[in-house]
Amino acid sequence: MNRDIKILVSVIAVLILLVALAIDINLQRKDTMPSSSKILGLVVTVTEDSWKDELERSIEDAAARYDMAVMPLLAERNQNAQIDALRALIAYQADVIVFSPLVENGWDKVLSEANRAGIPIIAVDKAVRSGRGGITASYVGYDYYTAAGKAADAMLESIKGDKTIVELCGTTGAYPVREITRGFRETLEKDGRYRINYSVCGEYMRSKGKEIVKGLLRNNYKIDILISHNDAMTLGAIDAIEQEGKVPGEDIKIYAFGGDEEVVSLVKEGKIEYLAACDPLLGDTVMETAAALMAGGADAEDALRLVKTNVITKGALAQ
Repeated sequence: MNRDIKILVSVIAVLILLVALAIDINLQRKDTMPSSSKILGLVVTVTEDSWKDELERSIEDAAARYDMAVMPLLAERNQNAQIDALRALIAYQADVIVFSPLVENGWDKVLSEANRAGIPIIAVDKAVRSGRGGITASYVGYDYYTAAGKAADAMLESIKGDKTIVELCGTTGAYPVREITRGFRETLEKDGRYRINYSVCGEYMRSKGKEIVKGLLRNNYKIDILISHNDAMTLGAIDAIEQEGKVPGEDIKIYAFGGDEEVVSLVKEGKIEYLAACDPLLGDTVMETAAALMAGGADAEDALRLVKTNVITKGALAQ
């Protein structure tokens, strides 16, 4: 065996040892939990969105009130990483698992594994579409379709003349993207005067929102109205608009979804025209759903809980 092969074998051995140690630490962590505690597995996905951070804190706080221990697992921003985290939590025999799926489809196998293990899974904010086997995850989140329709109606009431509408979408294949896009387009089609001229995926990331809007403005692409699917992209877009010497709220009207404190403050300043506010404090609703599912008495209402969004405008805040 030459020297390079020996080094490679040594590296692999060290990696195996580290993985085994990590698993052992997590199992020990579970073993040290009170035997009376139920375990809520929480898949924490890497994000640039403080709204998501608030949502996860809300779930953890509510779990404590329900006397449940939280086992968080960090996952990178891709579906395979989320599936790996779900499988790890199934192996740890969590009593219920909560996650926010990046996309709607492609969860059939892991959901079947959870179903066979008797572990309910709750999708929060973003839903899972039922696969061929009919197995899906319960959903706690927002009625994005209705919220988008209301935002489109408000936009149609306030604009006149030729307008160029640009849409910053979240991750392609995500439930809110489909519902927001569907709500806006159907409402605009019924009216007949306007359409979304340009739609681009910003991956729910502030850096992407900034990059996209800056690129459009620097290439002299006209933007009269900007629709943004989350706080992070909205903040990135505003950064770009201001850096390019334009005034958000005047040169470009923004219709946004989200609602952390920073974004609400921008509504007060007049930089955002309309905010479909999605309160991130869903923890209690998630835990009510979890309790019903673990008790085995959940019905269709428990499995699908749509939460209404609130409308925030500068005028409404001034009242």
